[in-house]
Amino acid sequence: MKRKLFKLTRLLMVPALLATLIFATPLDSADKKDHEEFKKAKKLIYEKDWTRAVATLKIFQEKFRKSDYLDDSLYWLSYSLSKMGTEMGERAAKISLNEEAIKELNELLDGFKTSTWIEDAKILRMEIAESLSGLGNRSYRKYLRRGAAADAEKEGNVKMWALDALLHMDSDKAFPILKKILKENKDTRMREKALFIISQHDDKEVIPFLINIARNDKSLIIKEKAIFWLGQMDTKESGKAIIDMYDNEKNFKLKKKLLFSISQNESKSSINKLVSIAKNDKNYELKKSAAFWIGQIDEEDTSELLFDIYKNSSDSKFRKDLVFSISQVDYDNAVKKLVYISQNDKDPEVREKAIFWIGQHDSAKSVKYLFDVYRKETDQKLKGKILFSIGQSDSDKGTDFLIDIYKKEKTRELKEKIIFNLAQTDSKEALKFISHLAKNEKDPGLRKKAIFWLGQSDSDEALNILKDIIDE
Repeated sequence: MKRKLFKLTRLLMVPALLATLIFATPLDSADKKDHEEFKKAKKLIYEKDWTRAVATLKIFQEKFRKSDYLDDSLYWLSYSLSKMGTEMGERAAKISLNEEAIKELNELLDGFKTSTWIEDAKILRMEIAESLSGLGNRSYRKYLRRGAAADAEKEGNVKMWALDALLHMDSDKAFPILKKILKENKDTRMREKALFIISQHDDKEVIPFLINIARNDKSLIIKEKAIFWLGQMDTKESGKAIIDMYDNEKNFKLKKKLLFSISQNESKSSINKLVSIAKNDKNYELKKSAAFWIGQIDEEDTSELLFDIYKNSSDSKFRKDLVFSISQVDYDNAVKKLVYISQNDKDPEVREKAIFWIGQHDSAKSVKYLFDVYRKETDQKLKGKILFSIGQSDSDKGTDFLIDIYKKEKTRELKEKIIFNLAQTDSKEALKFISHLAKNEKDPGLRKKAIFWLGQSDSDEALNILKDIIDE
């Protein structure tokens, strides 16, 4: 089944973001020399020349102890030192550089309480502390625990970063804090972040916890988020829970969310549930959504599931929705189902939808199917729709079929449609045939149409033919 996977990603300083952060500095410093010197260091950081950046920033700090950029320089020196450490091959060098980086951050955090870099510095310190812990120095975990214990209202991002890091290394300590945030914190954004972090881990407590939140939380937003993350779990336990909740839920918005989560689960029971909803649910929107998500299942027998629902539906509007869902299945069997519908449905609008989607289908046989449908069709309006779909196929076979139909077709209105559709293609054969009609068509009206569309072409060949016609 097609589904999107969502994984937790750390904030990475991509070049564009890095450039924005580096070059956004105040311009009202008392000494313009410090500004120029700091710019040199920032340029080196942007170029990822960490060694020279470190040296330049250290010189800057010695020369300009009262600079407005001193707190900035402490942050970027720490950042550059940690990057140097990342690129070092020797473990001892990595540890030494990262420890030096933390000392610089501590100086920033202790000496510049009102700096705009405070939160960034705390997060960077925790990131470096996590690296040092991974290198064997567990004493640096104190920074992670300190961040996890931060006041959630004042330092939300810092706290969440620390909890995520701890959950990777020490879930027994982090998990209860996250659960407490979800249970007691009033800030919806904090609760969403906590729920997100929990959902990204494989602990056996996660799914039961999410199920409980989805069923019992008082916040509709949090319930929706829990339902969403349950849908990403793709386990029997989560799949069964979502289906049970769907059957017992009365809130339409939540049922829609549950339906989406059912569609994300790859189990047979989830697919069967979607089919059941599409066949039997009394709510039209839910039936339509279920049919849509069935159409996203990347399996060859998907069109059979949808066609079975189609055959059992007496609602023309819903059958049109089913036609769309069948069209989303990327197998030739789906096109055959559309062909059947285009020839046999009692509602012309349903047949028209099927004809349109046959032409949009990426199948080598779709044009041939349309040609067969055209020969059997008696409704003039639908025949015009078929011609349009053939023209939309943008294939040599489509052009050949249109030319062949034109030669055999007796209805003037349909011949006009063929000229139009041929003119919409980039085919040389189509241009050649329109040119032939512009010079030789006996019907004045059709010849006029051919000349008009020839005039819309920017090719030299079309220009020469038009000149010949003028000179006649």
